[in-house]
Amino acid sequence: IVLQLRDQFGNVTTTTANNAAVTLRTSGGTLLGTLVNAGNGRYTQQLQAPTAAGSGILTGSIGGSDIANTATVTFGAGLPDNGRTTLT
Repeated sequence: IVLQLRDQFGNVTTTTANNAAVTLRTSGGTLLGTLVNAGNGRYTQQLQAPTAAGSGILTGSIGGSDIANTATVTFGAGLPDNGRTTLT
């Protein structure tokens, strides 16, 4: 998942006011690890699909205030793939 900071005019910005925390949330699947500041106002985090098909809504906040737009992710169900299944 990629979150891009933008100012009130839609321009890419690289910082938040007072270094406010940026966070992501999801209603489906699981966000893995932590949100990483990739530079240039871009933040990334991995989203793991649930075991059943469905959808999830991604939301975020900056300094505790919700970001205006959201994103919907659709998850498909699939059968195990013998070529990708691993034993550890």
